[in-house]
Amino acid sequence: MNDSPSSRKPQIPQESLDHGTIGSSLRSSVGLWFAVAIIGLVAVIAYRTTAEQVEDTVWIEHTYQVMASLDDLGEALAGTQNARRGFALTADADQVAAFTRAANRLEFARDTFRSLTSDNRDQTQRIDRLAPLFAQTRSIQEAAIDERRRDGFVLGHEASVVRDVTGVVEQITPILSDMTSEERRLLVAREERMARSAAEAKVAHVLGTGVSVPILLFAFAGLRRENARRARNERAARAGEQRLSESEGRLARLAEALPFGVLVFDVQSDVPGDARVAYANSRASMESKLDVRDFVRKTLKEAVP
Repeated sequence: MNDSPSSRKPQIPQESLDHGTIGSSLRSSVGLWFAVAIIGLVAVIAYRTTAEQVEDTVWIEHTYQVMASLDDLGEALAGTQNARRGFALTADADQVAAFTRAANRLEFARDTFRSLTSDNRDQTQRIDRLAPLFAQTRSIQEAAIDERRRDGFVLGHEASVVRDVTGVVEQITPILSDMTSEERRLLVAREERMARSAAEAKVAHVLGTGVSVPILLFAFAGLRRENARRARNERAARAGEQRLSESEGRLARLAEALPFGVLVFDVQSDVPGDARVAYANSRASMESKLDVRDFVRKTLKEAVP
């Protein structure tokens, strides 16, 4: 009994498959996923940094708004004093109107500052300390305007008003200075934080790109080598199948030329009775008076009862 030619296939060496294709595929897959993980990490860092920079930008803009309201406080306070002195010297009604505008601007700047710094307890406490001082300067100067209208310019009275207003302003000035210093400190801290976040993002981007790109190149090169190896193995398998088919054809022609019957058995197990006919030549069909199809894939007992 013989093994069927059709049951034999070209074999690629197992060691080559294990240590070649599988090893290369594993290395390429690991490298690819590692590079993807690095790129994902860089993306997370970039997202976090961008969010921080957006937040810092908002806070920096907020700080500039607070500082602008502080400038308005100082300018409005000075405006009330200048307008009041102008009226004291000239009795010009336009100066009274200018005083009123400056006083209203001072109140608006005070309320704006309080609204902008509602989250900062220190600044809120400072503006609350300033509120009665602002009201006091306005009250002193409004009384002085009324007296100027009634009594005219009196040098002694004017000197008293200037002294009183100056005393209140001297209390206001250090508080305004502390408020300005606090906002400048916050501005510097926020700008430094934004610069630091930008630097960290740049470093992460450079390092991530520098590491992931070579790994990706390595992984893709490994994939190309694996694809090329598989293509070579497939070509070798097809060539082996072609050679096997040609060999089977030659054997079949030789068997057909023999003057006696030939049966080729396909042995699938160690039990003799399980051997099945894989091929029968025409002579075997003539001698047994059975069609070839009655033999193929049957045991001899099944084919010839």
